[in-house]
Amino acid sequence: MFAPKTCRCALLAALFVTGGACEAVEPEPSAADDAGPQPGAASVPLDLACEMLPEAAQSGWIRGTAGTPFDGAPLADVRAVGDASWDVALRVLQSEVGGPTRAFSPLSLLVSMGLSYGRYGSGACGDELLAAMRIDGLEGLPLHDAIGSTLARVQANELAGVQQEGTILDPVELSFAPSIWEVTGPVEAPGYTSSYGAALHAFDGGEVAAMNAVINCTIEEDSQGLLPDFLPASLPANDTTAIDLAVSHLRAPWSAALQERGPLAFVSDDGAEFDVPSIGAEEVSGGWLESEFATVASLPLRGDAMEVMFVMPTGGTLEAYLGDLTTEGLLELREEMGRASFSVRMPSLDIDASTEDYVNTLGIACEPFTLRSLLHGAALTLDEKGVEAAAGAAAEQWQTGGAFPEFYLELDRPFAFFVFDTETGAVLYSGSFGG
Repeated sequence: MFAPKTCRCALLAALFVTGGACEAVEPEPSAADDAGPQPGAASVPLDLACEMLPEAAQSGWIRGTAGTPFDGAPLADVRAVGDASWDVALRVLQSEVGGPTRAFSPLSLLVSMGLSYGRYGSGACGDELLAAMRIDGLEGLPLHDAIGSTLARVQANELAGVQQEGTILDPVELSFAPSIWEVTGPVEAPGYTSSYGAALHAFDGGEVAAMNAVINCTIEEDSQGLLPDFLPASLPANDTTAIDLAVSHLRAPWSAALQERGPLAFVSDDGAEFDVPSIGAEEVSGGWLESEFATVASLPLRGDAMEVMFVMPTGGTLEAYLGDLTTEGLLELREEMGRASFSVRMPSLDIDASTEDYVNTLGIACEPFTLRSLLHGAALTLDEKGVEAAAGAAAEQWQTGGAFPEFYLELDRPFAFFVFDTETGAVLYSGSFGG
C-alpha cells in the first residue's frame, strides 16, 4: 500500500479594471441576496501582517470582508462553467504565449473575467468579456451565480486529515478568495459580488506605490507565499480605478505516492534528447485512454473528487496536436477515459512564473479606454511530494493502487496536464511541459 504524498496547488487570477468611457451599470440583486444570509458567510479578515505594513496607512486602505459563494445554481449551469474552463485551457495552450512549458489557472481566469463582466454589464467591454468566457447559454445574474456555485462546490472537496491503518492522510484544503479593490475610493458593493462571496476593498486617497505593496501582500498571503511581488510595480497606474482579483489555494495529497525515479530520457518537439529528473510509481489506479493520436491518463487526488490528467501525443509534436484539437475533442478525452491500473513515470517539473498578456489569446477586443491588457503568470513545481503552484492574471483598462498494472505510462515527450474537479468539470490548473 502506498503512503499518500502531499499535492499543493495555489492558483491566482487578477483582473484590473479602470473607469473612463465605460457604461455605468446598475448593480443587480443576486439570488444569494434573495436567499438571505448564507451558511458560513462570516467575515474573513486578511492577515494582520498586511494591515501592519506602513503602506497600509499610506495607501488609505479600507479593508473589506468576504463571504461564501452562492451555492444555488443548477448543476447544468455549473457544468457549463466547467466546460468553459476547458475551452480557456485549450485556447491558452494553443497560443505561443509562455512557450512550450507554462502553467495557468483557467477557472481563476473565468472568475476574474466574470467579476469584470459584472462591473460593465452589457455594452462597453462587457459583451467582449462575455464572449471571451464562452459559458454557453448564460449571461447576467445566472452567469454570476453559476460561477459562484462552481467555486462553492469545488471548495466542498475539502477533507480533514485522518489516520488510517497506521498512515496519516493529509487534509485536502481548497479555497478561493475573490476580491474587488476600488482604487479611487469606497463605493457601494455591486449586487453580483455576493454570488462570488467577494470582498470589497477600497483605497481612499492614498499613494499608488503603497497600494501596490498592500495588494501584493494580500496576494502573497492568499497564495500561501507562492506569489510574492506578483503585481508589477507599474500597477495600479495613476489612471487605474479598480482591480478585481481571484486568488485560490489547493493543497491535497495524491491517492497513491510517487517516488523519485532518477533520470528520464526525454525528447523535445525539436528532436533534442536529454535527461530530466523523474518521479513515478510501479502501480497506480486512475483514468486511461489510448488512441492512435494520444495517450491520456489521470491520477486522482485524495477523495477522488479531483484528478490530474496528462495528454501526450502518440506521434508528431504537442504544438501540432493541440493546434488540431477542439474543445469538444478535449472534453471527449476526459469523458472517454476508462479506469485502469498502470505504472507511471514522468518528469518532475519546476516552472518559473512569467507575466504575459492574454488579451489577444482569449479574443478580447474592447474599444479604447476600457480593457487595456489581460496579464497572466504562473509558477509550478511537480515532484514526488505532489504539485505546488501559483498562477496570476491581470487585465488593465484606463480612463482617458490495487491490481497489477495493465499499462505502462512514460511521459518522455512533451505533454499537457489538467487539474480538474470531477463533479463540476472545472479546470483548476493546467499547462504544458516541453522539456
